[in-house]
Amino acid sequence: MKYEEDELIEELMKIVRQIKNIQSIRMLYGFAKALKERERI
Repeated sequence: MKYEEDELIEELMKIVRQIKNIQSIRMLYGFAKALKERERI
């Protein structure tokens, strides 16, 4: 069980590092926005 927890923490840390990169957030936001626009059509 401990091993799984360590793996989960490692994955969370990767995500946090990506979130800290503001440019990637803007890219994701723009991508999500574009997908929503396409759904309306």
